[in-house]
Amino acid sequence: MLQIFLIGILSNLVLASLIFAEDNDVKNGNDQSIKNEKELSFDNDVSPIYKKEIKIEIEKLKKLRIEVEKKIKEDQELLQKIKEEREKLRKEREEFEKYIKQVESERYKKLAKVFEKMDPELAGDKLSKMKDPKIAAYIIYNMKDRKAGEILNYVDPKMVDKITKILTDIKRKNKKTAQ
Repeated sequence: MLQIFLIGILSNLVLASLIFAEDNDVKNGNDQSIKNEKELSFDNDVSPIYKKEIKIEIEKLKKLRIEVEKKIKEDQELLQKIKEEREKLRKEREEFEKYIKQVESERYKKLAKVFEKMDPELAGDKLSKMKDPKIAAYIIYNMKDRKAGEILNYVDPKMVDKITKILTDIKRKNKKTAQ
């Protein structure tokens, strides 16, 4: 950052001295133009020491410009790589989340089969004691309707309310994804 600041200051100094020299040339009737960057014409009043210093500063500025441009290009390439890696990670995360949902779905289906085989009163008691009503709702969701109804008769009414709300949301989400 400091280099860029210094480049700006030095380039302003060089430009000011060039403009000063050019203005003096015009005033003196010596309307010489700069043929290329390597050939600079200075006013005769400027001492050879200043000419040499200005040329040295110009060369330094050219080198700094090249370095800055190179650094900018490297940073842009790095930024592009970061964007590509971020996109790759996003896709991997989506695939992983999809896999987790699939594994959870299989788990709930297996639990539903286990609960279907239980005595309805015992299954209702177990579901009532679950800390997370979402798990209970997914178990009920994966059961046969008749068996789920029998078991819900034995579930605590407060838990039934929570399960019903979650089941409604699940069915609503499934309708949206089906459309």
